[in-house]
Amino acid sequence: MVKPSANQPPPPMPPVVLYPHANPVGQPVRTTGVQGRVSGHQYDWGVFNRGNGEAAGFGPVGEYGVAPWAEDWSRLRDKSKRKDPFDLIKYIALNESGSIWLSFSGETRLRNWFESRPNLGTQHNNDSGRFAVRNLYGADLHLGSHVRLFGQLVNADAAGWNGYGYGSTYRKRLDAQQAFIETKWSMLGAKSGFMFGRQQFLDAPSYMLYNRETPNVPLSWNGFRAYMVWPRIRIDGWDFVQTNDSQNKMFHDTENYNTRLYGFNMTWAPPDGRFMGDRYNSFLDVFYVGYKLSGSSGAIATAQRQPERVQHTQQFWCALARHCRTV
Repeated sequence: MVKPSANQPPPPMPPVVLYPHANPVGQPVRTTGVQGRVSGHQYDWGVFNRGNGEAAGFGPVGEYGVAPWAEDWSRLRDKSKRKDPFDLIKYIALNESGSIWLSFSGETRLRNWFESRPNLGTQHNNDSGRFAVRNLYGADLHLGSHVRLFGQLVNADAAGWNGYGYGSTYRKRLDAQQAFIETKWSMLGAKSGFMFGRQQFLDAPSYMLYNRETPNVPLSWNGFRAYMVWPRIRIDGWDFVQTNDSQNKMFHDTENYNTRLYGFNMTWAPPDGRFMGDRYNSFLDVFYVGYKLSGSSGAIATAQRQPERVQHTQQFWCALARHCRTV
């Protein structure tokens, strides 16, 4: 690990962290606090931007973010800061002052898996090559500093040889992946916000709930979340139903009221400490996550082989400490 000096700038993020979920299963890549402050494009969430910014509750953000709406491109209002050819579409002023502006995001992903014996040989599609492609294109409209509208489209397809397991999360006709409104304000000394509509949700430990990056179609949820961020404490509450993305027609995805996600989270950033010459910082998460699955999705077979519809409810109370080394 390289330590910055007075004559040497902090190290930039490695190229893989341009997009933080670059590893094979879509889990965020860990970075140092210095790298996050230098290369990240998060909104200003203070100490919660450290590392890959995941502690702020909006997913990891490197040069780009897992959730494109978590990226802040308002700095490009200053044209002298535009260094990349794509900066032209990252900040488009729609009025003279630049307070109303539009930002475009896009991703086209090609992915191929080769499996000699899928599922430990139980799938019987030996030497399978699964090829998948997806497109995600979004627009982020900021109406001043208090209101924003975000929309994102998705379409996807899958092919290959000896393929298997292709459902609506691999093959998707054009549909709305995300569409929400967010309002922001300052309340009780906290940066506060309310988001309503169809959206990604990444304010849960990534080992419990992440973005479903292996298939083509990521997870999206319908409902609301509200958050407040102070210098060392933040709170977040949400209530969602999952998007019913099993449709095979254009713009036919609806809400799946049989799958519900709700809860709240509080994150505390204790004062920084030092150990053996290095500076450390920590985050303590206390969260409650409820998950309900009902209807046909929750059906189980009885002894007479007739499905019995039940409601499954899972609830998690947890306190989680995360540590980050800052050089």
